[in-house]
Amino acid sequence: LQTIEVALRLEGFESCDADALEDGIEKVALFADGAQFTHAARQLPSGRWTSKLGDYCDIEHDLEDLVRFRSANADFRYGEIAAFMRRPRRINREEA
Repeated sequence: LQTIEVALRLEGFESCDADALEDGIEKVALFADGAQFTHAARQLPSGRWTSKLGDYCDIEHDLEDLVRFRSANADFRYGEIAAFMRRPRRINREEA
């Protein structure tokens, strides 16, 4: 998990405490199973989250949809939310 956090810091992210939508801010949620990083989800400007699930297509979801023991689909259970990180939102052509 620490390696992913260091990599995100190099991309301009900093730690934050919550998943609440903030105007002009991009957030990521990091999932872990114990100390082992398992997944990252990115917050969209709408406040929903997006993820790439292995070989599957990108999905839009609520964060809780991917938490172990809460997801209806066992393939999409990634442990617990271990950290949130944030940075000023960069303009993405697909989201503009």
